[in-house]
Amino acid sequence: MLAVDRFRTDARVSVHVDATLLRRPRAGEPRRRPPVWLGLLLGLSAVATLLASLVFAYFMLMFHNSEWPLDGIRRPAVGTPAIGLALLVASTVPVLLAGRAIGAGRQRELRLWLATAAVLGVVILGMQARGYAGLGFAHDVNAYTSLFVTLSAFHTINLVIALILNFATQARAWLGHFSAEYHEGVRLAALFWYWAVVCGIVLFATLFLGPLLDPAVQ
Repeated sequence: MLAVDRFRTDARVSVHVDATLLRRPRAGEPRRRPPVWLGLLLGLSAVATLLASLVFAYFMLMFHNSEWPLDGIRRPAVGTPAIGLALLVASTVPVLLAGRAIGAGRQRELRLWLATAAVLGVVILGMQARGYAGLGFAHDVNAYTSLFVTLSAFHTINLVIALILNFATQARAWLGHFSAEYHEGVRLAALFWYWAVVCGIVLFATLFLGPLLDPAVQ
């Protein structure tokens, strides 16, 4: 009986704490970042470490081989990925404008700019899928192909997550969950979108511009 009472007490405390963390701040109450910010920043730090490790492995192998790509594999064309990167960088504009719109309480503009960013993200994903189909090599041919596919997939996964967060934020925006005073969800989704853009820039520079740095592989 005591165990049941203790469980009920703990459950009530947990529900009260969760409600306190997720509720909107009351008028006049000092604004504090919710704990989810810390979780997201820690998660991004871990993912950034993984990205840095993969990029380091790529350049280490490149500078230790006189041929790159290995085994006579032709370098992937830069044109389509460059267009995709341009669209990716451009997508930061509607994301930024969405944050400014809700900061001014403009709900309709928030939904419009979030939808615009999502459309760009879907287009970029389609371009990436087409690029994967035209690579001309599998992931398990050699070290180069393994790293190329792994790094490319790394960015695709991050972009998919950014899109999922965008769609979830759009749904909440249509339900009226955000206001000029309370829009942490918009800011969190925007932060991950910016991370996906940074990730794309780093990987484009690594996979398509990196080989140009080593005279031995010209």
